[in-house]
Amino acid sequence: ILTIFPEGTVGSANPQWISFCCAPNDQTIAGTNIFEDTFVKELQIEPLIRETLLGTPFETDAHFFRNGTDQYVHLRGTPISGKEGKVRQILVTAEDITKRKKLELEASNYTKDLETRITSRTKDLEAKVAELEQFQRVTVDREIRMTELKQQVERMRIKLKECGVTLEEDSHEPK
Repeated sequence: ILTIFPEGTVGSANPQWISFCCAPNDQTIAGTNIFEDTFVKELQIEPLIRETLLGTPFETDAHFFRNGTDQYVHLRGTPISGKEGKVRQILVTAEDITKRKKLELEASNYTKDLETRITSRTKDLEAKVAELEQFQRVTVDREIRMTELKQQVERMRIKLKECGVTLEEDSHEPK
């Protein structure tokens, strides 16, 4: 939690905020100018803080790099107004969402991997289906041709019988 006065001076920061933004030996940032803060610049939230000082709240996720790892934080800025309606200070809260973001990234990578596998397997199945369709066309064409040949042989047999030629049953050769 961080409080900021209208001129940009930090009113207070709790230990969690300090652990996010400051070097390990820093104990407080109270009294410093928030717009000169390197952490605020790193998070790129200076414009959001300025808008909140004018009365517009904000909510955003931000990414930063600490201790050799990626870190993620969810930030909310809320203006606190006095009786006259002017912003007296703003309250900025930060929630560490690193675990959630890493799980979302892991889920996203897993989804992409599954989509890649599905695409690959779909292509394999489409190739097998095309192969089976080709095989079916060849076998059906063969069966049709065999049926046509049998019909043609039967017509020739009938013509030969009409001409007086008799055939042996086993050899199908004329006598």
